[in-house]
Amino acid sequence: MKDRYEFKKPKTVITFDGNFIIMSRGEHDMSITKHMRGETRIPINKILSIKFKKPSLTSRGYMQFSLPRTGIHGIARTIDQAENAVTFGKDQLAEAEEIKAYVESLM
Repeated sequence: MKDRYEFKKPKTVITFDGNFIIMSRGEHDMSITKHMRGETRIPINKILSIKFKKPSLTSRGYMQFSLPRTGIHGIARTIDQAENAVTFGKDQLAEAEEIKAYVESLM
């Protein structure tokens, strides 16, 4: 397990700080939407599931951490937010699987 993982397209750095996953993206990265820029802190103990798709010949893979959210009617549901996801190519599949296994062991 490394301390720091770097993914490209969009450039995302994943680090771990105690019980949090920290995803950092450039403040001025025009290839992503504004709400994805900067730092996202994901509490590991709040993660309900990890959506994971391996890359194929025509598409990049992704890993997304799903968190709970209560709607306006008080109904608890899972929410998938773009800022809780990272995309990767075949060359970084092993790193993504390593992160997934580590987070699953803490869930």
